[in-house]
Amino acid sequence: MKARKIRLLRRKYRISLSELAAACGLSGQRVSEIELGITPLSTATAAKIRSGFEKLMEQHQVMLLRLNQDYAKHRETLLEPVEEIDYEL
Repeated sequence: MKARKIRLLRRKYRISLSELAAACGLSGQRVSEIELGITPLSTATAAKIRSGFEKLMEQHQVMLLRLNQDYAKHRETLLEPVEEIDYEL
């Protein structure tokens, strides 16, 4: 069976079907059908898929930047025990 490259890219980078669907503004079923080539792909839907990937990349970049900042700030104390309920980074 042939699949579109978006499926391979999504799976390689562990992006869930529902995550991509939400970012694209499409249903998970629709994205799955597109990935598998079951339904035709319109220009508008292709633009939604591209836009969804771009949104996810931006979100992940922001998250990685925040992780990098938090890690740098707490690097020397990462292994100290804390109460999860009362402690916030």
